[in-house]
Amino acid sequence: MFTYSDELFLQLIRSITSSELDALSQPIVQKVYQSYDCASCGRCCSVLNPPFTQKDSATIAPIIDLPIDVFESKYLRDIGHDQIKVMQCTPCTFLEGTLCKVYENRPASCADYPHLHHAGIKYRIRSVIKNKNICPMVDEWIMTIFNRLLLK
Repeated sequence: MFTYSDELFLQLIRSITSSELDALSQPIVQKVYQSYDCASCGRCCSVLNPPFTQKDSATIAPIIDLPIDVFESKYLRDIGHDQIKVMQCTPCTFLEGTLCKVYENRPASCADYPHLHHAGIKYRIRSVIKNKNICPMVDEWIMTIFNRLLLK
């Protein structure tokens, strides 16, 4: 039996096409997403600086009773992109324990994390690997894909 390593995993990923990986991945993603409750973890919110679109700011600012410009100057950092800013601190200001205080209105990037369900994951595989130590869903996805490819 092989022991997992990032290098071996990347070698296995290179052995299949992007569409083959997407087809293999989707049922695994669905199973993994159903087996975890993000609200009981909060690791991503503890270490990542999520991007906020202008729409995210416009949604969240009124919830915490701030004008958008005050919200953005208080909580977000400019990254040189006119449409996106990032949370300026970690853990996220809105993380309370393992729960997000603005969960129902959280930024789109937070709601979409860990981004495993999008097509073309082969082209994002290095960033997926970087997330395995943050998100238990990513770790489980990687180990499941790894084992399936080994048996192929």
